Parts: sequence; C-alpha cells; structure tokens
Amino acid sequence: MSALQGKGIWTLYDDVATAVSKAPEVGAKYIFCKVSNHGVYSPVEAQRALNCVRQNPDLVPVAWSYLYLDDVAAEAECIRLAFQNGFDAFVIDAESHTNLKFEKAKSFVKRVNELGVDKSCIFLCTDPRLDSKLDEIPSLIFAQVCRGGYLPMVYGEILPSNRAQAAVKVMKSAYDQYDRHKSELGYTIPLFPVVASYWDNMGKARMNYEELNRWCAEAASRFPTFVSLYRAGVTAPDAWNAFKEMEVSGSHIEVVTSEDKPKEVEKYVLVQPGGPGYMVFAYDGRDPNAGWKEFIDKSGHITRYRATSSVQTMYAMYTPVLTQAGRYVLEVFIPGTHATTKSAQYHIIHFVDGVAKETISVVNQLQFSDTWVPLGTFELNPQQPDSGRVSLVDLTTDTSVKEIAFSTIRWRPVISGAIGFDAPIGTIEERASTKVWPGDWVDANPYCNKYGLGYHTGADLNLNKPTFDSDKGKPVYAVADGTVTFAAEVPGSWEGLIVIDHGLLPDGTPVFSRYGHVDSILPKAGDVVTRGQKIAQVGYFGLPGKGNFHLHFDISNTSLLRTNPRHWPKFALDEVRRHYVDPRKFITDHRP
Repeated sequence: MSALQGKGIWTLYDDVATAVSKAPEVGAKYIFCKVSNHGVYSPVEAQRALNCVRQNPDLVPVAWSYLYLDDVAAEAECIRLAFQNGFDAFVIDAESHTNLKFEKAKSFVKRVNELGVDKSCIFLCTDPRLDSKLDEIPSLIFAQVCRGGYLPMVYGEILPSNRAQAAVKVMKSAYDQYDRHKSELGYTIPLFPVVASYWDNMGKARMNYEELNRWCAEAASRFPTFVSLYRAGVTAPDAWNAFKEMEVSGSHIEVVTSEDKPKEVEKYVLVQPGGPGYMVFAYDGRDPNAGWKEFIDKSGHITRYRATSSVQTMYAMYTPVLTQAGRYVLEVFIPGTHATTKSAQYHIIHFVDGVAKETISVVNQLQFSDTWVPLGTFELNPQQPDSGRVSLVDLTTDTSVKEIAFSTIRWRPVISGAIGFDAPIGTIEERASTKVWPGDWVDANPYCNKYGLGYHTGADLNLNKPTFDSDKGKPVYAVADGTVTFAAEVPGSWEGLIVIDHGLLPDGTPVFSRYGHVDSILPKAGDVVTRGQKIAQVGYFGLPGKGNFHLHFDISNTSLLRTNPRHWPKFALDEVRRHYVDPRKFITDHRP
C-alpha cells in the first residue's frame, strides 16, 4: 500500500457498516477496523469487518489495535495476522495503558521486527501532547516500527471547557509539539490528524455540524494529505456534512471517476541485510563479513554500511521470492546517515524477449535521506532464473573514500491500468480519440524548437479556446503506468515538477515522462500511478502578467531524469536529441 492520502473513517466493531455506507458520500477511502480484544487478535470480528469493507472495491481496510503490553507476543502477532488476512495497513493505538512500560515496549518492537512485515504500512496513533506524554507513553520506541507515519488524536475531549477555541488551540499545539519532537520520533513527513466527533471520552457529548466544522476547517487550513474521523458510530447525522465538506490536499477522490481513482498496489516483497534472500560475496580470499557496521534505519529495517572502494572487492546479492509474474517497481531505502556515496551501483537482472539482461541503476545516496528511492520498473517472472535479483557492489566512482549503505530493497507489484501512452491533458473522450494533442489543445513550442531558453525538450501544451488561458487549473494525467521518481516545487524555474519512470520498452529502452509548471501536485516520489490517473493541474509560468498557463511535457529515452529531474540542456541541441524524443511522435507510436 502506498502512503495514506485523502480521508479515513474509524470504527469500533459494530459501526463498520455505517462507515462503509458513509465513505462514498463524504469522500473517504480508508476504513479503520478494530481487530483485537484486549490486545489479542479477534478473527471473527476482523473477518466480519473485512468482508463488510470489501463490499466496496474502492475502499481500503486498515486494521487497528489498542495496546496494553500485557502480552507482547500476542499483540505483535495481531499485526501479522491482520496483514495475513488481507488488511492493507495497521495502526497501533498507544494510550494510557502503555504508560511507563518502556521495557515491555522494547520487547514488543523486537517481536514486530521479527515478523518480517513492511513497517512502512504500520502507523502510530497516540496523544498529541508530546511535550509531556513522551515521558509516559513509549512513543519513541513504538515509532521504530511505525514507519508509515504519526496520527495524533486531536480530540475535543482535550479541551472541552473552551469549545469555541478548542479546535484552534488543540490543533496548533499538536502541530507545534510534533515539529519539536518529530526528529526524535524519526519522522520527516507531516502528521496525519485524527479528529473526533464528540467532546467527552465516552462519545456521548456529540458535536453538531458547526462544532465539527471548526475542527475540520482548522485541520484543512494546515493542508494535510490525510485526515481521519473517529468514529462512525458516534458521529451525529448533521456532523457528517462537516467531514464531507473538508478539502484534503492529498485526496485523489475529489471527483469519483475512473480517471481520478488510483489503483491499488499489492503488498511488497522485501529483502533486508541479514534476512532471507540476502547474501554477501567477496573476492580474492577476502572475508565477506569483515568491514561492516550496522544500525536500524528510519524504515525500521537493518542497514549495513562500509567504505567505498576504487576496485570491486565484494558485492551483496538481494534475491526476492516473487509469487507471480508481472510488472514490479524496485525501490531501495536510503538512510539519512552513513550513505554518502554519489554512485552506488545496483545491478538488476530482468528478461527482455526471454533473454536475460542486466540493468545498472546508479543512485546518488548522498542526495537522499530516509526515503524510498526507485531503481526502476521491470517485467519480472519467477519462472525465469534470477528474475528481479539485485546486486550492489562496493565499487564507486567517488574521488575519495565515502560510506555506502546496503539497505532494504523492496519489489512492489504494479496493477496495470492499461498498456500504452496517452496525452497528459484533455477529457477522457478527447484522449481516446486519434488526435494526439486532443480537442483544442495546441503545442505552442514543439520539440527541438529554438527559442529564448534554448532548444525545447518537448511540448508546451496550451488551451486558449474559448478564451485565453482556458487551460488554467485543467487536470494533468499520467501518460502511462509508472512510478513517480520526483514530485516537488522547484521555485523560479520549473515551479511544480513531476517525473514518472515508465520502465522499459520491449527493446529495453527506458522511458521517463516529465510534467512542468504544474500546480496541486497529488503524488509523491515512490508512488505508483496508472495511465489516465490525475497527478496535478496546469499551472502558470513566467513573471506576473508576462507569462501564461501551460503544461511543459517531455519524454526521455534515457535514465537521466531519474538522477537529474531538473535537467535543462539550454542550447546544446545534441543533448536534447540524446536524452529526449519528440513526445507527439512517441505517443503516436505507442498508443493503447
């Protein structure tokens, strides 16, 4: 599962059906289902909830459990069983029953680490008053395995005596305290607030529309990518409208159509140093176990590191156990420390027309910090020997000795939307037509055209009918299935910029698409997108009053944009032709 985005609804056994019914109405995608009783997995309740959520294929079931730390083995096993039974993510609810149980918390974390589950799909929900509660609740310990993110309980019961100002004060305090402590927790991403629809801790003093609307508006003002509501069974009928009207910046369900709906991603296959599928080999009689140091990185997995070498002395082999053939995106977690090489070489085995090929993906580890970095998208088949195997060598091109991190690699199956490439703009009907630039869209600055900034690398797509700048805010779509390798604001040049890796063509040629001058970016680096999925809106480029709205769109047939997403060759025409192709011709040749 990719990161939480949009809205979620919490449930407590008997209100799952209510949440499932309300979710499409209020724009929620995730249903949080309690799966334990006093920390022990409840298979009947869990299965009943799962069956209910699965009635709507657009909803994602998330398991949650209230921690007691009375039986750490059973409580850790609860996580494994939830994933095994089909829940996409798990939330640990750590409250007063874990107070001062620091040693038991360490034992619990040790047990979870031994499960071999993807800890980026585990989230921490706890009291937002971190200044005082970190001395009581072992959140710093739990965060070691809750690598998905932090969900503070921003509830009215924290300040029920001042209902008029409670939302402002509690929300501000939660964000301020998270900013002070997120480095201790090991998080770099924003928090995901949980708002409650009641004032007391029993859920009897329920908020009306106006009251809940203050909390939702206060949350929305901070532009979260995910907000959830606790809970379905205690939300007053009129209060649901407040949650419905709240806009969440990361939501993909502003308009529920097939083109906006993201496809689900199956669970990952992971190989970490020291775990199954990981082996180290050394040359010339060297000891493969010498020269290593290790630590637990922010993803909750083991990272080993060593000095780089100007000649290859060893390599580590990562061999996944894949269960089915298909397209996979390969990603490596780059830690924020002990990863200073600029040229880590990952050798990836895949097959093209039945013939084994080795693709080398070079990663500047120094450029990244505590994040998953795509190595590429490949067609893999477990029936083909070594398909998907990755080897990382200690040989680099650094001019001085650096540290190279050997960290966790994951293989993420991609459920394809459809084969082929479409235009990045236009309505569904327009993009399905034979006209490449659909409707009244025109290319105002074609491929290799020479203008004031150099030779153009792609197309500047404009829509000036029925009026000038009619393209303002129009949706921008992924032209094909792929993995986002870059998605961020680049002020002063590109403004909003997105790069997508579409994997390899049948002949082994890599394909990257780039979208410049965009607003309202939806995906983040590492997200898998499908053809026709909305990723942004057309934005403005240029000085006020001197520019215009348009989409810069280009396609690269090399891997340059993976490591240099901002690349601009200026007046080097040979560079343009080496790294870019005519996007109109490319799409014409690769239509669905």
